[in-house]
Amino acid sequence: KVGDTFGKYTVPILFDKKTKTIVSNESAEIIQMLNSEFNHLAKYPNLDLAPKDLEDAMAEVDKWVYPDINNGVYRCGFAKSQKAYDK
Repeated sequence: KVGDTFGKYTVPILFDKKTKTIVSNESAEIIQMLNSEFNHLAKYPNLDLAPKDLEDAMAEVDKWVYPDINNGVYRCGFAKSQKAYDK
């Protein structure tokens, strides 16, 4: 449950307002959820954020985006020294 005021929060985040709980903070998982789980609420429910014909290409991009960009930003933000930040 969310309600604490200590610690660090990261984005992206999918948050359940009813249960006051973080559902996910993993961007690839959130895209998959938004692609199908909320179609009944969507203005354009037929919009496909993860088309099957691009699945392999998207997986290839995720291989370098996550460790080098997404996670790199978090590592820098949580660095406790300049040496750790530079790494």
